[in-house]
Amino acid sequence: MKKPLALSALLLMSSVADAGLILEITEGNAVGTTKWTFSGSATAGGAGYFDYSGNLGSPDVWSNIGSYTEVGDFENTSLTGNAFLSVGADTRDINMVYIDDDGGVDNDDIGVGISGDTLLSFAGGDTVSWGGELFVTGISLADLSESGLPFSYTGSTYGGQDGTLELTVNIGSGATSVPAPATAFLFCASLLGVAASSQRKKS
Repeated sequence: MKKPLALSALLLMSSVADAGLILEITEGNAVGTTKWTFSGSATAGGAGYFDYSGNLGSPDVWSNIGSYTEVGDFENTSLTGNAFLSVGADTRDINMVYIDDDGGVDNDDIGVGISGDTLLSFAGGDTVSWGGELFVTGISLADLSESGLPFSYTGSTYGGQDGTLELTVNIGSGATSVPAPATAFLFCASLLGVAASSQRKKS
């Protein structure tokens, strides 16, 4: 029995590690606001960067993630809360969110801007992670419901570069999420503990 339990724990830890970047957008703390919750990490499939300027475009956004908005270009730096984005040891604050309605079917884009005065670059094989939450004024869930709510997307197309980053976007109260790494680690540790206890009882 100990081998299946240990194997299950390792498989779960692996699946959580590969879960990718997750963005949950839900109702905010006031009318006309949304709450953006960032979690997870992803291994880059190629080179790319996050822009520090307030003028995001196709090279530094997730492109064609679905038809979820009709608000047109939306760049907002009126944010409260704290969120960060890391590439290896380089960590920046997320200080802007970006939405672009490209029209057509499944062509809308989404992205974030970061603090500092240099690009935050990544190469293939780098680990990119983010966390925290921001309250964004000027956009509500109703503005993000073109396809109805809840809306969910999972894919890895990142901008006009060769960089690919796995991203899951969930919009609306019905969104689902994967276990937080700490929670998953504790669960896996408990499974391994049960396996070790079972082994001791048999010997």
